[in-house]
Amino acid sequence: MSVVTVQLGQAGNQAGHAMLQCMWDHHASQASKSDSVHRFFRESKRCGGCHVARAICVDTESKVISHINEMQHQAPKSWTYDQARTLFTKRGAGNNWANGYYNYGRAHVPDIVNMIRLEMEACDLVEGFSILQSVAGGTGSGLGAAVLDALQDEFPHVPSWAKIIWPHETGETVVQSYNCVLSMAHAYQACDGILLFENDHLQDICHRMLRLKRVTVQDLNKVIAQQLVAALSCTREASLDDFSQMSPVNSSFGQVLREACPHPDYKLLRLRLVPQMPPTYQAFTRYEWAPLLKTASAMLNAGAHLEEGFHRARPLQNAARSATGTTRALVTAATGTVAAHAATADLTSQTPLYPHPPAEPPFLAPPPEALVQGRHGTEDNTSTAIARGGNACVSQLYFCHGTDLASGALRDVGTTTATPKVFASRSNDRTRIAGNGKAVALLSNEKALAHPLRVTSSCLSVKSPAAKTPQLAAHHNTIKPNHTTRPQDYYYSHKRARTHARPRKRPQRAVSHKAWRLYRHRAFLHQYSAYGLGAEDLHQHFLALQQVVRSYQSL
Repeated sequence: MSVVTVQLGQAGNQAGHAMLQCMWDHHASQASKSDSVHRFFRESKRCGGCHVARAICVDTESKVISHINEMQHQAPKSWTYDQARTLFTKRGAGNNWANGYYNYGRAHVPDIVNMIRLEMEACDLVEGFSILQSVAGGTGSGLGAAVLDALQDEFPHVPSWAKIIWPHETGETVVQSYNCVLSMAHAYQACDGILLFENDHLQDICHRMLRLKRVTVQDLNKVIAQQLVAALSCTREASLDDFSQMSPVNSSFGQVLREACPHPDYKLLRLRLVPQMPPTYQAFTRYEWAPLLKTASAMLNAGAHLEEGFHRARPLQNAARSATGTTRALVTAATGTVAAHAATADLTSQTPLYPHPPAEPPFLAPPPEALVQGRHGTEDNTSTAIARGGNACVSQLYFCHGTDLASGALRDVGTTTATPKVFASRSNDRTRIAGNGKAVALLSNEKALAHPLRVTSSCLSVKSPAAKTPQLAAHHNTIKPNHTTRPQDYYYSHKRARTHARPRKRPQRAVSHKAWRLYRHRAFLHQYSAYGLGAEDLHQHFLALQQVVRSYQSL
């Protein structure tokens, strides 16, 4: 059983190489008999029986792929990439999603699909596709979206799992917010699951947990690699009362994906790994299963990404429900339609500022009650709602790696919104996750994932020259005096004081929020229209992404 890895763009190739290297280092002592090695590597007779990654490397520039290949050739007794499975050009996509999707997509997608098909023919049984990409630039976002669409068309029955690296909120490129919206809308339609890695969260882990003073790209990729190895290594489903009672066969790639995304409207995933500490601390620390599981569960309830400094929310079954701001869904039995009335405004509730406003997006039906046992009110600050009553989730999967599995049991962890699943794997001193004798990775499908995608209602209050109607004029008169409309404020934000007692409030700094404000003022749209992407096409992607947020807010 094999997984084909598809690395797209600069960040996708760097993170994919770090993940494969971490997988190899983790199982190097038993490479000849490790199922995890056979899942991601194959033996090649052309290079003397050495291991070759089951990976496709794609980039519009050659420097990253050339650097990775040079590193692998210098590494002794290691693995390598198949040079026939790499594709790169001499000129990049210029951080333009439309350039990567329409220009490079039409030119190179057939060759990429052909390479993927050849790699699949070298596998005994293909479990799925593992796609790594970033959505800030033009190659990983634009060409990556074209590749995802092609995989859905060519191999519709093969599970695809996208690992998306979310950019820094402070901004890496001016138009990164556009690229994120366009990429996420495509990925949500083409993939079976989307695992988000937020660069800001990764940097917090490096600073506060690993105690690194100067964080590099290699440090961020190492954190991603360790989390992915904990979740993608071959594990077996275990009993909730005794982790040593495991299934006789390994869990498949598709099984994990089905457990994590049981409903087609909920595909966003987050991965947490505990413990995470500097290597110098590991020799003086000893962990047991109970505190590790409780810490991971408390992080899920609070929607936190760090093991420390978060508000420990109460379990959902004991949380007080507030009737203020709740979303009322009226399901018509005859037609199956849903009329959703939210107390807070969104981008479709105000008078539109474009000449031909599109129709109201079709809201999805509420999720089955078997998935979610409780609902929360819709509030302007998602993290505040999480801190008050817990983080509603659709699924939660615990991956436990370590020794003494018989002492592990998932009891009284405080999460009741979804039935937890446990996948366990025995390890020894040579096969430790992140250097720890015991490690727990938590893969969750939770309400807090909608926060970085959300377009808040306050972004609609930006004064625009297109506002001509009396209703909008009256609405603009209510703007606060200290509100500015300088162009740099559309994609930059001021630093605010941070506290460790509760989750940070950052609704104004969401990437989708910035993209909507840019779109309201038609900023940089000429760069996309030059390759065939119109303003109405971009607005349809906004509606698709807002529909995803609506689904998660209904939890």
